[in-house]
Amino acid sequence: MSVEVTKSPLDEKEYRCLSLPNGLKVLLISEYNLAHQSDDEFDSGSESGDSESSNYENGISKGLSSGTGCTSRKRRKTESGSTDDDQFMRKDRGTSSRKGNKQLFNAACGLCVRVGSFHDPKELPGLAHLLEHMLFMGSQKYPGENEFDSFVSSHGGNSNACTGYELTYYCFEVNKKYFQEALDKFAHFFISPLIMESSLEREIEAVDNEFKDSLQSDNNRLQQLFSSLARPDHPLRNFPWGNSETLKVRPSESGVDVVKYLREFYEKYYSASYMTLTLVSEDSLDVLEEWVKDSFSGIPTNNKPFPSISHCQPVFDEDVFHKLYKVVPVKDSYKLSLTWLLPPTLSHYREKPVEYISMLVGHEGYGSILSLLKKRNLATDLEAGTTGEDSETNSCFSLFTCTVTLTEFGINNVFEVLSVIFQYLKLLQIEGPQKRLFDEIRLIEENDFKFDEEEDSYDLVERLCQSMQFYEPEDYLTGDSLYFNYEPQLISSLLNSLSPSNSFICLISKTLKDECHNTAPWFNTKYSKEVVSLEWERSWKNLSLNPELHLPQPNKFIASKFELLAEDVPQTKYPVIIKETPHYKIWYKKDDVFDLPKASICVSFVTPNEFQLAPEITVLMDLFTQLFNTGIMEQGYEAIAAGYEYSLTISYTGLSLSMYGFNHKLPDLFKMLINFMSSFEPPEGHFNTAKEQLNQSYSNLLLKSTKHSKFLRLYLLEKNHIPITGRIEILSKLNLDDYNVFVKTLRGEFFVEALVQGNITATESVQLMEFLCSVWNFKPLTTERVKPKCLRLPSNTDVNLITANNDRDSLSTVLTDYYQLSIAEPREEVLAELIADCMNEPCFDELRTKKQLGYTVYVSDHNTHKVSGLSITVMTQATKTNDDYACQCMKEFVSKFVDDLESWSGEKFQSHVDALIDMKEEDDDCLDDEVDRNWSEILTQSYQFDRLEKHVKILQTITKTKACRWLKRYLQSGGENYRKLSVKVLSQKGHAPPSRLPTLNTEAIAPTTANSTASSTTSSTTQEYTDSITTTLHSSTSTSTRNIDDRNIRDSLSPSLPIEARNDEETSSFIAKNAVGAVLGSLENLPETVPGSHNKGIEPCFKDKGATGCICISEKDVLHFKRGLKEYPRGPSPQNASKK
Repeated sequence: MSVEVTKSPLDEKEYRCLSLPNGLKVLLISEYNLAHQSDDEFDSGSESGDSESSNYENGISKGLSSGTGCTSRKRRKTESGSTDDDQFMRKDRGTSSRKGNKQLFNAACGLCVRVGSFHDPKELPGLAHLLEHMLFMGSQKYPGENEFDSFVSSHGGNSNACTGYELTYYCFEVNKKYFQEALDKFAHFFISPLIMESSLEREIEAVDNEFKDSLQSDNNRLQQLFSSLARPDHPLRNFPWGNSETLKVRPSESGVDVVKYLREFYEKYYSASYMTLTLVSEDSLDVLEEWVKDSFSGIPTNNKPFPSISHCQPVFDEDVFHKLYKVVPVKDSYKLSLTWLLPPTLSHYREKPVEYISMLVGHEGYGSILSLLKKRNLATDLEAGTTGEDSETNSCFSLFTCTVTLTEFGINNVFEVLSVIFQYLKLLQIEGPQKRLFDEIRLIEENDFKFDEEEDSYDLVERLCQSMQFYEPEDYLTGDSLYFNYEPQLISSLLNSLSPSNSFICLISKTLKDECHNTAPWFNTKYSKEVVSLEWERSWKNLSLNPELHLPQPNKFIASKFELLAEDVPQTKYPVIIKETPHYKIWYKKDDVFDLPKASICVSFVTPNEFQLAPEITVLMDLFTQLFNTGIMEQGYEAIAAGYEYSLTISYTGLSLSMYGFNHKLPDLFKMLINFMSSFEPPEGHFNTAKEQLNQSYSNLLLKSTKHSKFLRLYLLEKNHIPITGRIEILSKLNLDDYNVFVKTLRGEFFVEALVQGNITATESVQLMEFLCSVWNFKPLTTERVKPKCLRLPSNTDVNLITANNDRDSLSTVLTDYYQLSIAEPREEVLAELIADCMNEPCFDELRTKKQLGYTVYVSDHNTHKVSGLSITVMTQATKTNDDYACQCMKEFVSKFVDDLESWSGEKFQSHVDALIDMKEEDDDCLDDEVDRNWSEILTQSYQFDRLEKHVKILQTITKTKACRWLKRYLQSGGENYRKLSVKVLSQKGHAPPSRLPTLNTEAIAPTTANSTASSTTSSTTQEYTDSITTTLHSSTSTSTRNIDDRNIRDSLSPSLPIEARNDEETSSFIAKNAVGAVLGSLENLPETVPGSHNKGIEPCFKDKGATGCICISEKDVLHFKRGLKEYPRGPSPQNASKK
């Protein structure tokens, strides 16, 4: 296939299209030329290795508000970029955690099959999804069930697969040295999969766990409700997830042989002629071609045309679609969604009519729908268009959706909101397509494509193997972004379809629960269906144009100068201080790696100490960022549309403002943001709306059990961390006067620490900081900045923090075992990261694949205020897995792994070390990655810009013996530095027996006193803590630390209650010194037997001199427990970059 793929003029990769004799379409991408550039042209960058959680813990985002402005809205945002759950079956598998957006590996491969849930047989919903799982369970040539995952993971890689509606894709990445071997193992998924009965039940369980994990996702619930309304004979009506009911129970009852169906499905649809393959590597094109022909030519083909489903029309019956649906969500939100059913538009990718309309309807600048709705206090956000997922754009239809996030006032004035939307659509229909606007979008996309930055290898193959299914070979790289042909008639025909009478209207709010009496299948979503009011319909037919709505003005942020600027200070490898005054300090680095006309400006506003220690300030900071990001959008949206990014977030030292994009207009964006930030004053209506939004955000965080678990861990470990429940209580008491006083103080005194990096001069960097000072006119900071500290867990002790899932309908229980290690010196950081990498695949295999504890299983390393840690997280289903059993499995896995690591071959261990070295020596994908790493060093006051180089040197000295010794010290129960925190967020539903809290008779360990009156006084005040703070002992070899049969434990755990201000010093002292102190340092003071107090059925727990302590607490008593913990010390912040 001699077709030239259109690429950016700055793209130095080589491309080659192939078509194998079996019909497989192939795109080869070689980075050979890039890999063999001389070292003096390309400096080696590295990846930070910081996980998402460690970024949070290190202070990059202390608060909950983030910069909504940093996400482009030219098309409707995908859910992976929002605060809700991921799209249907996105990231379906995964054998190792991928950290950040950095390219970790040089070689990646993606294969896409044009088949999905649309092709499921009616008698087996979810069969396509199940087959995707089964293909990982071995082939004739490589029969090991976990062979591929194990191989990829042990060589620094990652694998994933996803089943959509009419596409299924499989992807992996691996260290380049092992790419050929991984390719062959991967190819045999599709050549000769085993599809064995012995693997079937476990994979059905995995599919079922995945389905249950998605039950509380509002996106998934709405998607399935929409699908359930389709005609019974349409494939959209299929149940795409599948579960044990559809894949095990029903087939067993009806005598259906699932394995037979799987094999028939594979033979029918997994034909090479239906597949597309993308590879990227540093190997040459000729080498890659040889490997592909050797490994993939054996995929069978059926030589038949693809069984199209485009003929399946209509999708909905007429009496179903144009109705008003009311839906009760899981999360606390008010939303209005309008959907229009359009003809398939995949073939119009060069014209992009839907994207053109999306840009206008989703615009947020002056004259837009959202601008007017905000002005009337009806809404706070709007997304329009299509995500591009095959659930919305496929060969059957296209969906155009407009989703509005409403205020409380807006939910009560839905007709007004709908009328504004329809008025704007009428404006577009009357004005017609505008070539000026089309050319503006085309220019923006061409600039982005021309100066596009390196894409992560994994993301690249994932995207392109799907694009190859629909685009011509020359358009593989450009088809999803560039605008080629202006077709006004095509745009007009789609615009005319967006009428009120063709719309599917959906109102979403928990306030509608009394009106919703229907139940949708599978997700049990409560909803109602109503005829749209005739009065509304008549009004919409006679809509007049609204003078407050108009088309966007010409975009003044579109860059037109792209020259690379000359240096005005000597070039440096790392950022250096170019100017420091009492008001500010500037770190600067001129880009000499990427040679792109882009730059980044990051500004930290360091506030006084009292700001950082007062609980109310955290919430006021959240409000400030919420109001800023909402208020700036009218001015800032043009910059977003032109490809710029910006965000205002909260750090542990104050506020952090970041922006990135073409350096031509970046100073204009900086000045606009600084001017607005220094002066904006929200009216009371907008303030109340921001409070409402923030309260919803807080509440929704608690509904997400994985996030709830993370916040609980940080609440216990961070001395001044404010729990979400505490923030909710503080927020309820704040008013506009409180906010205005806070803002006046905030703007009056602070210190600015900035990083300016990229295609920008040092002179201009200083000028921008001087501009900031002139606008704000602030006093310099008079106190030293706070250095957040991490609390030290008690040694040789298991601390169990147990609470209930706030979502009462959720089946999910999240269990996290966190092992606190030591002060995060470079050696400790590296060992934690290396051990996490070594543990990840065995953990996934043991706890998910074999034990079937749950769909979500992963290992993470952490850096919490310069204290390293390691954690294992498992999400189980309460109806299936006893959380005691799951905890025991997790504990046994760690114990077994400590022993197993010693038996690893030197070669196996070294492969993990080498993979980590390769990852850290890998070049950054883009300037933004390098900036993120440097900015993290500045925000955390670490300034170790050469951290990765230090890590590599340390890794080169680590042996298996050293790693095993380190592992036993910190992770082995009874080890000299063993410190463990288990966070358990328990489901309030299900029949699996819950965890049992041991109960301590506090009087039994209270110090003996001669004053009996004092003893009786304390006994009443301590009784309230008996159920929540308890201690016991267990042998390090025992199999359980719980022994109480209390089935009402979930009712006694009430995380929704705010932390109470307990003023009884006597009680606090008793708890800190006795209940906690007995385990922390005075084990010999415990009685031989701890009696059961008021609980029935308790078994005695005997004292053991070699025991490991166990402390069980509930969420509401964390504050008291923390008072007994010491802080890890933090030394002075080293600075390894000199001042110029």
